[in-house]
Amino acid sequence: MVKIKKKEKTAIFKSAFGTNIKLDILIKDSILKITVLRSVQSEICKRGIILGILVVWSLLSLVLNIFNTKLITAIIIGIFLDLCRLCTSIKEESILTIRGLGFQVTTKYIIGVKTIFIPEEQVQNIFINEVIFRNRVIYVLSLLTKDTINRENLIPLFFETLPRLASLKIIYKHLKAIQEQNVNRQMN
Repeated sequence: MVKIKKKEKTAIFKSAFGTNIKLDILIKDSILKITVLRSVQSEICKRGIILGILVVWSLLSLVLNIFNTKLITAIIIGIFLDLCRLCTSIKEESILTIRGLGFQVTTKYIIGVKTIFIPEEQVQNIFINEVIFRNRVIYVLSLLTKDTINRENLIPLFFETLPRLASLKIIYKHLKAIQEQNVNRQMN
């Protein structure tokens, strides 16, 4: 029977915009899973209260004929658009690395999941990139890949949760160690 080495690390960091994010790192033999979780419960509660107040206010104004229907229609459309934006909010981003196989990048929304798989042989490099985003300079962890037609692609990781540089360095250290193990294994 083979013993499975398991190491788990968890830490709380700030995102580039100051919100709390949770960084989970799970290492198990040849598998590395890094997850960045963003707390959306407080955001849902705040929006729920505001939306509830707006709905009650618009219904009361409709019943009492205080405002015209154009204003109430605009409020209802605003509520609908805010709910749509809330449903596409990112809840969690993760990268699963299996030595010898590749990288699986997963983004979980409040409703739905998006997954991308990148084979190990297509990944050329992993690096922390400095980018300008919303008039700010932020750091983004990126994968440089080469596809089957030798076209280079840059895939940003954790672009929705935007961890700060301190947490990106930790993630980078673990991903780079896996990548170097793969290179050493290929040379032997």
